[in-house]
Amino acid sequence: MNEVAFQAADFTDPDENMVQSAERLASAILDKLADQEKVIVSLRGMRGVSSSYFNVLLRSVATSFGAAALKDRISFLFDSFAQELVYERSLKSFSEEDAVA
Repeated sequence: MNEVAFQAADFTDPDENMVQSAERLASAILDKLADQEKVIVSLRGMRGVSSSYFNVLLRSVATSFGAAALKDRISFLFDSFAQELVYERSLKSFSEEDAVA
């Protein structure tokens, strides 16, 4: 399985909100996962990354490729400890929601 890297900042538009940026990035991630790629997302240079941002990414991947893909096929390079905490919170919330369903 090959790896492909994305810079999340490349998918942002200052005229849009972060959720719209996440949707655009999610689409690119899903395309690569469909090609049997492993995806690495760099969040370097990103500011204002919220739980909503991560929720869009996590939900898109899990819906299309299953919850296991969140751990096996996608990884993140964080720019700050705060980003990592927000991601971990979103992932935990998603995992708990998935376990209840």
